[in-house]
Amino acid sequence: MEPKVLEWAKGSISLIPSSVLTEAECSCFLKCIADVASGSDSRFSSRLEEYRKFVKKQDCSRHSTGELRQLDLHFTAVS
Repeated sequence: MEPKVLEWAKGSISLIPSSVLTEAECSCFLKCIADVASGSDSRFSSRLEEYRKFVKKQDCSRHSTGELRQLDLHFTAVS
């Protein structure tokens, strides 16, 4: 099961723009997934906290992007 989980995580994380997720954050997230999937992580709560921060950052980014898109809809062309 571990390889499928890691494959999915790598595929999913590759869809996130590098302007939103740094290489270090990406590596940390994938390590967290690998540790939890293999059952070898004895510090699950600290890894879970890292994951929570990752999700929170994604939510903030998604929210900001959504606000920008809404503003774009209000622009009109002037000739």
